[in-house]
Amino acid sequence: MVHNEDVGDFIDNAIEWVNKLQSPINGCWYSGEVSDLYKVNGAMKVLTGLSASGRLSFSYAERIIDTSLKIAEGTNACNDFNVVYVLYCCNKATDYRVDDIKNFCLKRLSQYRRYYHKNKGGFSFHKDRANDVYYGARITKGLNEPDIHGTVMFLWGITLISKILKLDIGLKEPIT
Repeated sequence: MVHNEDVGDFIDNAIEWVNKLQSPINGCWYSGEVSDLYKVNGAMKVLTGLSASGRLSFSYAERIIDTSLKIAEGTNACNDFNVVYVLYCCNKATDYRVDDIKNFCLKRLSQYRRYYHKNKGGFSFHKDRANDVYYGARITKGLNEPDIHGTVMFLWGITLISKILKLDIGLKEPIT
């Protein structure tokens, strides 16, 4: 039987292990050679885990911000969301480059329009087409239409951007 103190030990050990993968150069968690986009995508996963465990404490927030701000444009709803989520977490941890983060988020909102289907009321996961495969399973025909995955990811991103920009538009975080 697992006891509450065991769970805390499991979480502590997992955080200790994953922090060995954090780069002091760019602040992201990874091993090997990966692109900045993948570094930020990995940072999103680690920061999500830290947040879910109630232990959103991490080093090198400024370096993670610098790496994240290099991502000019995502290639799909997940990539676009990941960079916003990472900036959101880092923005809560430090006052570093606040104006750059806000400007980045404003530009990101403009990019989100490319995924939005005004006449149908949702976002597509990819520009001009729905997500067709999820973890290897075909889920749609990939038509030029909105989909659930894209809509949820972009709405969550808009929610986080509204928090970064300190807009009081009634959106709540977390949305999951």
